[in-house]
Amino acid sequence: MNTILESIGKAYLTLEEAAKIARLSKVTLRRAVSTRRLSACKPNGKFGKTLIRPNDLFSYLEGNRLRAIGESR
Repeated sequence: MNTILESIGKAYLTLEEAAKIARLSKVTLRRAVSTRRLSACKPNGKFGKTLIRPNDLFSYLEGNRLRAIGESR
């Protein structure tokens, strides 16, 4: 398996790679994809691999970020 930094250089991440980078379970990411809170693609159809662009993953994580007291948006 590639290191996390090598994975970020890819155009798309597998669900497993995205989960490792985000330190979330694959189930959590699958749920975010199914509820359309996280963009993903399945090039081989409904039952194919789920692929996630790194920018989409980081946008999802940033959207769920708790702001510190006094921090502006």
